[in-house]
Amino acid sequence: MNSLTDRLPCPENGAQSCTDPDGSPWYGSGEINALDAVAWTRFDRSALVAGGTVQAGRAFSVYGVGFPWGIDVSLSVDGVDTGAVVMPFGKEQFHLDGRLPAETKPGAHTVTLTNNIGQAATANILVTAPIAAPEVTWPQAGDHAEPGRVTVSGRAVALAGVHVVVAEAATTADAGVNAVPIILDVAADSQGRFLADADLVAGRYEVRVSQTLTDGTESGVGEPTGFVVGDGGGTGPTPEPSPTPTAAPTPDPGGESGLDGGDASKRGGALASTGIGGAPAAIVGVLLLLAGGLVSAIVGQRRLARRDRCSGLDRTP
Repeated sequence: MNSLTDRLPCPENGAQSCTDPDGSPWYGSGEINALDAVAWTRFDRSALVAGGTVQAGRAFSVYGVGFPWGIDVSLSVDGVDTGAVVMPFGKEQFHLDGRLPAETKPGAHTVTLTNNIGQAATANILVTAPIAAPEVTWPQAGDHAEPGRVTVSGRAVALAGVHVVVAEAATTADAGVNAVPIILDVAADSQGRFLADADLVAGRYEVRVSQTLTDGTESGVGEPTGFVVGDGGGTGPTPEPSPTPTAAPTPDPGGESGLDGGDASKRGGALASTGIGGAPAAIVGVLLLLAGGLVSAIVGQRRLARRDRCSGLDRTP
């Protein structure tokens, strides 16, 4: 009769000598005595992640033990269901494969195994940062392109799938709301190079990229790179208008130029001058009028005297 041999977590000092052939972190044959049909219920429900460290975006396995056979067990991280489900059957130990989203915040997190009748086991894990996003070689910040076919280029891990998102950049008027983005999925070549084409009209844009390796590992999303197409779609600053040319001043009849370096009393304008700039012309005009009147008076007097002599009249008082 076989003795009960529990499959127990490998002790810290066990090293390779206690590694199970199936690669699990437990060891032992798992054989039970046929007379002890419920021996499996003696195991405490447990969950374990090998190494205790998981990289965001990369697949990992959670091992469980002590759950009843034939009842589905699901995996959640920090209370969020991952969608992974397994039905333990035929042996006490089982495992589920999961993947943390690449945007999972690095640090301490909790994984939980739960079955359909409310039994659960948890394990603490340390999450590390995901692999880096691809490098964008064009555009660089502030680059300019003509409207039409615009090509985004860069470098990723060889043969990785590259996810490219091109969206209109938020402006003050948009209040942070972008238009519907253009999503492009392309593959990097054996050297890691990739190209993604998008048809763009004039405007201001941002591009973000991420990658998925051939084993399914996902990177984080890179920082946005802004660039301009055409005239920017009118979203840029309004140019200052060109100054209107000022007409040259008309020379003053009295010899003044109309501009005297800032003396307001000598500037030309819509209002009459209150200074002396036009005085000489006015004086000359008055003198001419007076002189003309005097000449007219003298000539008239002489004509009247001549007419009186001819008629024999004597106007002497």
